[in-house]
Amino acid sequence: MKGSGATTRALLLALLGTWAIAPAQQPEPKGMGVWYIYFADYGVSEKWSVHHETHLHLYEPLQAFNRFVLRAGPSYRLTPSLTGTFLYHHSYSDPTFAEEVAVNRLDEHRLMEQLIYRHKYARWGFSHRLRTEQRFFDLEGIHSTSHRARYRLLLSHPLAGPVYGSGDGEVLAEWRDQASMSYRLSGSVGAFLNPRLRLQVGYTHFFLPGGRHDERIRVLLLYNTGAGHKTAEP
Repeated sequence: MKGSGATTRALLLALLGTWAIAPAQQPEPKGMGVWYIYFADYGVSEKWSVHHETHLHLYEPLQAFNRFVLRAGPSYRLTPSLTGTFLYHHSYSDPTFAEEVAVNRLDEHRLMEQLIYRHKYARWGFSHRLRTEQRFFDLEGIHSTSHRARYRLLLSHPLAGPVYGSGDGEVLAEWRDQASMSYRLSGSVGAFLNPRLRLQVGYTHFFLPGGRHDERIRVLLLYNTGAGHKTAEP
C-alpha cells in the first residue's frame, strides 16, 4: 500500500507540473457551452459488457448546436481492477456558429482503444485511463486523418450520503501534420439516484494548441446494469 501511495503521489506531482505550464499563456476563452452526456454499461456476462455513449454539445445551454456524438463498443474485465474497451465513434458538427468557415458540416469517424485501471487509497478512488484514437474526418468531401494518445487521472471522494465529488486532468498528444499537445482539467459533483444510476454536473477547462483555451459545463447521466460492472467516466 505504501508503494502504491508513493506512485500515486509521484503521478499527481508530474501531472500538476505539466498542467501548470498550459495556463501560463493566459489566452482568451471562447465562451461557455454545455455538454449533455448519457453514459451506460450494459452487462452481458461477468466479464463482458457493452459500453454506450450519446453526447449533445451546445454552444449555449439550450441552443446553438455544436456536435452530436454516438459511441459504442465491447468492454472486457481483464481483472477486477483493469478493464479494456474498444469503441467506434461517429460525430457530426456544425462549425459555423463559433468559427468563420465556409462549410456547414464536419463528420468524424473514430476508432478508440482504452484501458482503465481503478484502485483506492483510504476513501479516495483513483481511475487511470490510457486511450489511443484513430480519427478520420470528412469536411464536406475533404478527407483527413489524425492519431491521438490520451492519459487521464481521475480522483473521486464521497461527500455526504449519495453525493460525491470528483476531479480529473488529462493530457492529449495528437499527430496530424505535426505533433501538438492539449490539456483538460475538470471538476464535478454527482449523486447516486439509485445503485445503478447517477447524475453528475461538472466544469471542464480546455487548454488547446496555439495558446487557445475553452470551457464547458457537463451534465451527465450514468447508468450500469450491475453484475460487477462499473460505468466508465467520460
